[in-house]
Amino acid sequence: MTAMKADMGGAGTITGGLGLSIIRGLDKRVKLILCCAENMISGRALKLGDIITYKNGKTVEIMNTDAEGRLVLADGLI
Repeated sequence: MTAMKADMGGAGTITGGLGLSIIRGLDKRVKLILCCAENMISGRALKLGDIITYKNGKTVEIMNTDAEGRLVLADGLI
């Protein structure tokens, strides 16, 4: 997990860009949705075959446990 720091590069870049825009006088209303997760190992970790049900009723079956980034993005979009 020590090499996984680059995964946050996109969110960090967008946050920094918005901050710079505000400093430079941005006078528009902007909604920024950051999909972030902490990569923790526990007894509640996702396993192959697990089913996640989102708030809107959509379900996702875990087919690849290395896909947490895509699942976090889905959280923000659904």
